[in-house]
Amino acid sequence: MERGKMFEPELVDKFFRHMGVWPVGSIVALSDGRVAVVREVHEQNIRRPVVEVLSPDNGGGIIDLLKDRNLAVTETLNPQGRGRDYLPQVKPLALSA
Repeated sequence: MERGKMFEPELVDKFFRHMGVWPVGSIVALSDGRVAVVREVHEQNIRRPVVEVLSPDNGGGIIDLLKDRNLAVTETLNPQGRGRDYLPQVKPLALSA
């Protein structure tokens, strides 16, 4: 990362606090090989979002990576590349009242 080299550290921190490292809706690979979609970003730790498992077999389970320390996001899957096959499984978020 270019934090402190090319970009002001404070601005980088603010950007990630606002956007998250993996914004809601990002398709990500987990450390155990499963694929998930980011559903929520925790302000207290933006690197440990809440994800919904998409694969294998339309897993559908919700995992809070802030609580489950055995798993982590390893990479983002580009929706125009490797993530394309998972797009039909991504359900829209319910709007809160």
